[in-house]
Amino acid sequence: MKNRKRLSFTLIEMLIVIVIIGILAAALVPRLASVQGRARDSKRKVDLKTIYNANEIYKVDNGVYPKPNNLTRTSGDYNMDFQIYSYNTQPWISGLASYLTTIPVDPINTYEYLAAQGHPPRYTGNFVYQYSRVLNDWLTYDLTTQLENRSDPDRCEVKLYKYFYLATGFQPYYGCTGSTANPAAKYIYEYSPHSDSF
Repeated sequence: MKNRKRLSFTLIEMLIVIVIIGILAAALVPRLASVQGRARDSKRKVDLKTIYNANEIYKVDNGVYPKPNNLTRTSGDYNMDFQIYSYNTQPWISGLASYLTTIPVDPINTYEYLAAQGHPPRYTGNFVYQYSRVLNDWLTYDLTTQLENRSDPDRCEVKLYKYFYLATGFQPYYGCTGSTANPAAKYIYEYSPHSDSF
């Protein structure tokens, strides 16, 4: 009898291939997620710079920075009267509507609603852009977001961005350390006139 050529795989061979594919997938998926997070962080930095540049042009034309759309008052959280987030009605910084075709929003642009504290990016998982006035004159502002890459060299923990808080004036953003009250403060990225971020 002639030996017949084998035209199929055995069950063992197929199981080995499936296991190898599973191991490779398990190793690659977390890295892929990390790369996607870094890509979103790069977009966040570009977006904040775009908003900053448009704000500067607006200030040259108008003498002050633009006020946001749908101003929302906070109660004691800041020594600022108003702040707005990128998930608000578009254009969320209405003064920039004639300066930018589209006002950038965070790539994730989602938040967990915390009634007592609002929705700022200093809370874990609140991936939004925050635009806040510092004083009543709109001569400066804070523009911040939360970074996904926890080891990004531009995070607040490293840069110690200056942020206007209560009666103490400019100081590092909530200490830039992350605390029980402000867990993501150390992952904040700021691009504002006073932030020393550029």
